[in-house]
Amino acid sequence: MTRPSLLQHFDAPEGHVGAFGWLCGYSADAPFMVDATDRFTLTTRHQRAASGRVVLALVLDPGQPRLAWGDVPGVVHLPVYAADALPFNLLHAKVALLGFRCEDAEPGWRLRLIVSTGNWTTQTVEESLDMAWCVEVDHAELQEPDDDARLRCADIAAAADLLIWLRRYFDQRLLVAPVRQSDGPTLALIAGLDDGAAACARVGSGVKPRFLDSRALSLLDQLPDWVAHHAGAKRRSHLVMGSGFYEGHANPDALPSVPAGIVTTLRRNSLLTKTSRVELVVNESGCQAIAASREAIASEGWGLLPPSRAEHLFGADHKRTLHAKFIISWNPSPSNPNLCTSGWLYLGSGNLTNPGFCKAAISKAGNLEAGVVLATGDLALMPDRRDPERSSIAHLLPFEPGSALSDAAVLAAGAEMPERPPAWVAPLVAFLQWQPGPAAPRLFTTDPVPAGIELLDPQGQPCSSEAGAWIWPDPVCPPQACLRCPGQPETWIPVIDEFGRIAPVPLPAMDVQDITSALGAYPAAPEDASPDDDEHLDGPLSARPGAPETAASGAGQYATRQMMQLIDTIARRQVLIPAADWRAWCLRLEQLMILAKDSDTVQRFKRLPFHPLQPLTDDSFRPEHALAGSTGAAQAYLEALHRIAQAWGLPPLHSGGRP
Repeated sequence: MTRPSLLQHFDAPEGHVGAFGWLCGYSADAPFMVDATDRFTLTTRHQRAASGRVVLALVLDPGQPRLAWGDVPGVVHLPVYAADALPFNLLHAKVALLGFRCEDAEPGWRLRLIVSTGNWTTQTVEESLDMAWCVEVDHAELQEPDDDARLRCADIAAAADLLIWLRRYFDQRLLVAPVRQSDGPTLALIAGLDDGAAACARVGSGVKPRFLDSRALSLLDQLPDWVAHHAGAKRRSHLVMGSGFYEGHANPDALPSVPAGIVTTLRRNSLLTKTSRVELVVNESGCQAIAASREAIASEGWGLLPPSRAEHLFGADHKRTLHAKFIISWNPSPSNPNLCTSGWLYLGSGNLTNPGFCKAAISKAGNLEAGVVLATGDLALMPDRRDPERSSIAHLLPFEPGSALSDAAVLAAGAEMPERPPAWVAPLVAFLQWQPGPAAPRLFTTDPVPAGIELLDPQGQPCSSEAGAWIWPDPVCPPQACLRCPGQPETWIPVIDEFGRIAPVPLPAMDVQDITSALGAYPAAPEDASPDDDEHLDGPLSARPGAPETAASGAGQYATRQMMQLIDTIARRQVLIPAADWRAWCLRLEQLMILAKDSDTVQRFKRLPFHPLQPLTDDSFRPEHALAGSTGAAQAYLEALHRIAQAWGLPPLHSGGRP
């Protein structure tokens, strides 16, 4: 059974497109955020750079380096106002609240909440074992909500409350920048998302959410109430705890204090039997205090488990390490030892450390954490062929029940947490605004300008100023400009043009070779799938049904060769695209191919007696889930091809897959 990756949780639902979203987390990187924003908005990075519109606001721990707009168009990474004034130690909660709007004429919205154990980084997707939980609410459900809809509304409202509280500590000036003395476009998007969350709060009023955070109480202090409410106040006999990091120091003669405290708390609240089986899932090469306390753990009768191999998800050769934080508890069924009853699960950002799990958010002491507590219902322990529809712990969580670390396994504490870099603090000026003019275009700011501040031109020389604005030496609006403040390093500031677009850049044209490279490296395809791999093809493209033949001579021959390479790359790549990524692939294919409409290769090929796109309509060039006659997937693909043909000025495609 496949599970969506963290990136796939950003995919826009059918009939919707991303409008605006908030993310908080410890860290993020540009490659992940670019891909996530592609999926959320159904646009490419180049399109977002040209539109200059904000679609995601990102709040990270202040010690994380700035993600510049040019690296992640559409995403604003907000700096902190004052790191010393934050009411928590680390910003460690990993939460996304995404707002989608309907694409058709009917107005409507959908909200999606993602709670992750991993950061918004490629490392999470490619190297670690992490978990995520996701719920959605559609506006139509609020008319006559059932109990499940009210619960989902309560979850979304609780997460929105955390994000609204959190964002007050971060600089939002770029989000609310005015345009021609009026509200900028992002303000309406933020209001729309807030209105949707408020509607959820009204519907979910009085319902205890599954979502919890550590603003007022630690996760440990809240855990018993959440378990009893959502999964029932009864004792369980099995408890498994996993964490990417454990407490750093321990008495070798005693149990690690955080796992021991969790066990004590659950037993005190009649949620765990005194003779329960307790197990810890650990990374052998980095398990902190667990390594020193191994003998005490064994004396207590607790077990140590390695992380799951998860071959059903990642293959047999992966070397992922555990980063997920989870606790699961259950009772085995008396009639079926493979059936787990009365189960509950915690997953979230809080590691099994004192700052992460045992302290409320306190400056320089307790982290800001978030997670969910769920009733698991009846789960299988291991997959059961006699009951293939029932989910199993072995497939859902990153450990394998019944496994154990051997006595000979060497445990290491691992490296200490690296020193936290200086905080990225809000600059004196958040943005510059462009005022075009036939002779002397200007850049100005609505922020108070300190004495001695200078704007540098493209050659690094100070610009002259007049009437509170700087005169820019170029008639073209720059995407960013450099400010020099006395006693501070030079700072690059985004520029907002007269239409309210942040750092807009022209959408670049691309040639066929560029498109071939871009589609051949499409990130959603399996990592081990190379465009040069013939494993999934019956033969070379020229031997396939409907393939164009080489033109006779000269420029036509060159154009045909380049076009054949492009079609060959598309065919080889797209037969490997899974169903979950098919819609994003069709969108990327259409958008990139249209950028090549004016290229020399396309213009030359139009004079040749072949339709270059016709071979792609053949079933042999598509994955099984998008074959002719399949619902949705095939239609989306063929519509994309028709729009490409129209943009290229080519005749309509035949439906039969032959030229």
